Amino acid sequence: SCNRAYVFSAADRSPSWCGEGGKCRFVCLGLAALVDRIDLVGIFGRDLLAGDDDIAQLAAMLTGPQRAFDCIGTDDEIAAALHLAADGQWHDSPALASLCATIPRVSPDQLSALLQPDDNLADHTPAALRNLVRAVLT
Repeated sequence: SCNRAYVFSAADRSPSWCGEGGKCRFVCLGLAALVDRIDLVGIFGRDLLAGDDDIAQLAAMLTGPQRAFDCIGTDDEIAAALHLAADGQWHDSPALASLCATIPRVSPDQLSALLQPDDNLADHTPAALRNLVRAVLT
């Protein structure tokens, strides 16, 4: 759910993913290793991982202040997702490769830890989906 779908002004609301905000960019990035690139571009209306401005916004997520109200991932989650995207369907994106060259790769142990449910949070992810995601990422 894009944050622009919930703004007070009806004229400013987005009926779907706006493709501009941090949440749209993070969700797109998080899905990049799991969803076909063409399908992902269709969902967001454009390729959010290819343009220089898009990559600059992703880089800002890594260096900006904490983002509690944007519903985007931690620095480690963003770094892991960036490298997974660059290793996969976005291997031909020079802008994404350039950003990945500036951030450390998350180790397999760190990636595994990122995929574990937080014991402090309720995890309502269906087991079949959780297993599919783990199979793709390991």
